[in-house]
Amino acid sequence: KVANDATNLYFFAQTSEDITGKHEQNWMNLLIDADRNSNTGWLGYDFRIEEGNKLLEYSNGIWKKVSEIDLQTNKDKIMYTIPLQLLKLSEYPNLEFKWSDNMQDETDPLDWYINGDVAPGGRFNFIYTIEK
Repeated sequence: KVANDATNLYFFAQTSEDITGKHEQNWMNLLIDADRNSNTGWLGYDFRIEEGNKLLEYSNGIWKKVSEIDLQTNKDKIMYTIPLQLLKLSEYPNLEFKWSDNMQDETDPLDWYINGDVAPGGRFNFIYTIEK
């Protein structure tokens, strides 16, 4: 689920089992295509939440730290709060996103078909749009 107010985006996921391995690499990554342009960022994703899942990173070919963000977990639930300004978005976002857990080969998007869990499946994305 995703929602926003005038200042933040809120991403929420509920897993089938309790969340474990919170500080492992590739754990519950959230990938965001903030400009909806598949030619920018890493495989079209401009931002990701990585590194213990409190670090928002930006990609222009290489991932760079933007800021730490708020993370809340409780058993099988996880929620990120991301200020809209960090994603260069207004209170009317138009973005795509994907959850990825345990991807092993960052250089190959086909890895989403082989390792871990991803939502939505494969190279598909969820779309979140708020119109004025």
